[in-house]
Amino acid sequence: KSNRIYKGYYTMIKILKAAYINFRNEMAYRSAVKGTINELHKLSDHDLWDIGLSRGDIWSVAHDSHTKPKKVEVEDVQVNANIRGWV
Repeated sequence: KSNRIYKGYYTMIKILKAAYINFRNEMAYRSAVKGTINELHKLSDHDLWDIGLSRGDIWSVAHDSHTKPKKVEVEDVQVNANIRGWV
């Protein structure tokens, strides 16, 4: 019975770690997109026109210029093997 409990805790740790990694990756992606949007908004209309953009293109250009992170699955998460016996 106690072995099942340890396995359950180990699985819970993997689930939490996957959720944390996905959250951190999504926040990094959003931060990069927001930075691109802010930089493009600093440009004048004339400068945007010179590079072939309008103000309405900024959002799509910012999102297209960064790769959305792939979701990390629980099965792909590695947890320190030493934790297995501790939990």
